Amino acid sequence: WVGITSYTDQDGNLRVKTETLVAMSSISGDAENVKYTD
Repeated sequence: WVGITSYTDQDGNLRVKTETLVAMSSISGDAENVKYTD
């Protein structure tokens, strides 16, 4: 899962914020849990 948030900065420019690091951490954690359950 990748969270993408668009927002406007102080200069009025459109920016896009991605939350890939958080998503990768969650996925890797779930993968480890699956390995242990198997």
